Amino acid sequence: MADQFTFVAKQRLASQLGTLTRAGLKAVEHAVKIQLGLPL
Repeated sequence: MADQFTFVAKQRLASQLGTLTRAGLKAVEHAVKIQLGLPL
């Protein structure tokens, strides 16, 4: 399912920069592990 990942240039993200809570980061990590089939 890794084909669902999309990569963009850093310049396009400049206006989207911000902070991510610890809980938000854990949620992203969990979703990436599921997509890559890694152990949770």
